[in-house]
Amino acid sequence: MELRSGSVVGSHLLPPAAKPMFEEGVRLVFRRWTALALAVENQWGGANTADKANWLVQEATEWFYRNKGERSAGSWVLESCWGALCDRPAGTRSRAPSRAQEQRPAT
Repeated sequence: MELRSGSVVGSHLLPPAAKPMFEEGVRLVFRRWTALALAVENQWGGANTADKANWLVQEATEWFYRNKGERSAGSWVLESCWGALCDRPAGTRSRAPSRAQEQRPAT
C-alpha cells in the first residue's frame, strides 16, 4: 500500500539494488555466530564443514526470498540447517552433503 507520503508499506519485495546488501548482512551475521565458527574450526560436520557452513548461509538467505512474511518456520530452518551442518538429521528437507556422501568413492 502506498501512503500519502509516497512511502510503500506492507510490501515484502526487496528491491534488486538492495539484495547484495541484504546478502552481505546475512553472511556477516553467520560469520559472527560463535557456535558456527567453532563447528567449522573443529570440523564437527566432517571434512567439508566449511562447505556446509557456506551452504547454511546460502540456504538461510534463499529462505528469506522464498518465505516472505512467514515467521513461524524460521526456527525450523535454522534447526534443520544446523542439524545438516553437524550431521544430525533435524528434518527431511536438508540438502547438505552428509558424512556418508563424503565417504562414498567417486564413480
